[in-house]
Amino acid sequence: MFSTFASSQQLLAVFLALLGASLAFEDKSRGNDSQISDEKLIWTDINLSVSILCQTPGSIEISQCFITQSSFKNPGEAILKINLTDTHIQSYPGFTTHWDDYKNGKCGVTIENVSLNDFGFWNCSLFAANQHFEESVRLNQWVRPPFIPIIEFNPNDLLDVTTPSTANNTRNLTCCSENGVPDLGLYFQIGSRRIQSPGNNIRNYTSNSNHVCIEWTNATFLARYNREKLICGADHVSLSKGERLTDSIDLNIQYDPRLRNLSNGTTVTIFVTKKTSIWNLTVTAEGNPVPEFDFFLLFQNGSISSFDRSSFTPNTFLLVSKPRINNPFEHESKLQIFNVQQLVDENIALRFHATNIHGRSFVTFRFEIDNSWFLIKLLIVLGLALVLIVTATISVVITVRSNSQALVAPAENSGRTKNRSKKEKARSSDAIPEETPCIPAETDRKEGDDSNRNSRLIETPV
Repeated sequence: MFSTFASSQQLLAVFLALLGASLAFEDKSRGNDSQISDEKLIWTDINLSVSILCQTPGSIEISQCFITQSSFKNPGEAILKINLTDTHIQSYPGFTTHWDDYKNGKCGVTIENVSLNDFGFWNCSLFAANQHFEESVRLNQWVRPPFIPIIEFNPNDLLDVTTPSTANNTRNLTCCSENGVPDLGLYFQIGSRRIQSPGNNIRNYTSNSNHVCIEWTNATFLARYNREKLICGADHVSLSKGERLTDSIDLNIQYDPRLRNLSNGTTVTIFVTKKTSIWNLTVTAEGNPVPEFDFFLLFQNGSISSFDRSSFTPNTFLLVSKPRINNPFEHESKLQIFNVQQLVDENIALRFHATNIHGRSFVTFRFEIDNSWFLIKLLIVLGLALVLIVTATISVVITVRSNSQALVAPAENSGRTKNRSKKEKARSSDAIPEETPCIPAETDRKEGDDSNRNSRLIETPV
């Protein structure tokens, strides 16, 4: 009946999803107990729970859902049929049915306790909107690998690929393990970084003893991998979240001395003042094996001498070297100098050496008088003098301006006073003819007595 339905459809698609205990169908003993592969394979084991869920394309509402089981030997013969509809729901012992979300095109079952009889083909047959969708999935039993991977590799003679003292820094690594069902996926990892192929000459193969193996040919190592773990691990569907099958070894990578924050052969100039007498130098270097650390005197003629053969007093230098806490291959050397001026006067430099069996690194320190302080002081003095000049100039300008305003103010007041006096006199002149009693007396005089009249007019006080 189901094959008839399938042949009559144009669109056949069912999305099969597997939900474990972390979703709605939780197993009490474990988390996600199985997974579905791209080949429609679900891997699980007996006594675990597994869910087979079906969904229509576009979440079309379904009206009927049938879940059937057939054996591996007879895929077309149904040995179990589960009918899920909104009008026909019945109990199936050992199964949990899922029909509540049929309006979104979902249905399915959870096998609560998988047995050997449950392995085989499971088929979803969905009816929705006059359409029929059908798809099947294969339920397989996994076999956990019985042993952890074993690395065939000697890590004690590794050399950093950049170390110049060796011609061949490559190695071949092999890791093998007994297989499982499905096959193990082996990988190499350094620290937290998984080694990827291509680009690293990695291949997987099956050995004559039916072991699965991974081989890394011409593997190279860097100094920064020192003290890291080289891990061979296995991926398998039977592993729960956080579970790992691994074998690991600690890497011991030897390398030539390296200076921290300084390039090999660099000359560093240190500027000091004429009053400087004590100076502390700190140099950090690392290497494997741990280098030997020394300071030497480098004279102007190019000769090198140790401290004990120099003309300096025995207490001129104090050298302390100790390993850093977080890295025993890295040492911090501190040199305290008690007579810097003699180094300056005699033009003597200090050279730091870090040496091991793979090479040597060095850095040179020279001391010079810093004349920039004199220029800075001169600029400060000139700046202060300029400030004083500007301040005095501003004070003079303010004083002159204040005095000018003080002189202008009385003149303006005097002018205003004179103007007021003139106006008052004018008003007084206009008022005299009315007030002077001699004016009407002049009209009674004779017409011929003009001279006397003029004389009297002139003598009349104003």
